[in-house]
Amino acid sequence: MFRFTVHFKRWIVFTIFLMFASVFFVPASFAQEDNFEASIWYIGNGSDADTTAAKNKLSSSPYSWVINYFKSSRNAGNEPTAYDLYNNSDYSDVVYISGHGYENHTRLPLYKADNSISTWLYVSEKWAGSYPYIGCEWKPGSSTKTTSKWNGDLEWAILGPCNQLNLSTSEDSSAREWARVLCGDPVRMHAIVGYTGLAPGDGVDTEIINEFFNYANKNNGYTILNAWIRANNNHYANWAAIYHAANKSDHFHGQGSVTGDTDPNSDPDIKYLRVGGSEQTIYSGQVHFCV
Repeated sequence: MFRFTVHFKRWIVFTIFLMFASVFFVPASFAQEDNFEASIWYIGNGSDADTTAAKNKLSSSPYSWVINYFKSSRNAGNEPTAYDLYNNSDYSDVVYISGHGYENHTRLPLYKADNSISTWLYVSEKWAGSYPYIGCEWKPGSSTKTTSKWNGDLEWAILGPCNQLNLSTSEDSSAREWARVLCGDPVRMHAIVGYTGLAPGDGVDTEIINEFFNYANKNNGYTILNAWIRANNNHYANWAAIYHAANKSDHFHGQGSVTGDTDPNSDPDIKYLRVGGSEQTIYSGQVHFCV
């Protein structure tokens, strides 16, 4: 009888402990994200070698990321759609988009394998009309949140097309429209890197993307911003970047420290940096700064 009582008491204590642990302790797979993810889209009518290079870098060590999506306009039947870009990109930590771009009304043409344009993707709904868009206008009554559809998991965007980060005093300049994409609700992105003016052509873009991910891996330790600058400077390219000031020092997940998301209820402090220039504040709240 005594032995039964002791074992029974031990069983009760152990059962209570398990109940306590299930409430207060979260398994590691839920406590933190172990699998980091990328979406990669080629939307142009040239070579997609740079997107293949990006996929190879991110899917192998030391990144070993999951490639959520990899689509190319060179692959009939598997061309990226506008929905892929404005919606599916947001299920990854980073998106890489390569192809052509236009500064006028900040837009990207989506080509098909037969070299025809299937549609246009606009950044701002202001210009889109019946075309799809990502969204970048301030929400009514808000001075901190925009209509950006990139408002969930996505933290960083790498834009290969021309003219996407051209800055002027106009609210409609491409850099300002993309900067407002960083102010999505309920979750803000961290940064976008790309080009002002002409972007590198086929071949050079592949070299740059390979060097960029090499510099940014943990063996070399560059921040995302500094890796982008160095890789592009090696080829005299017209690099540019926009970022929340608090996220400037980000590394890619698994490669170094990553800063937290900025509060969507706080005034954005968005910086702009380009080749040959110094860092500028382009948004502090809704107030934009002249350049």
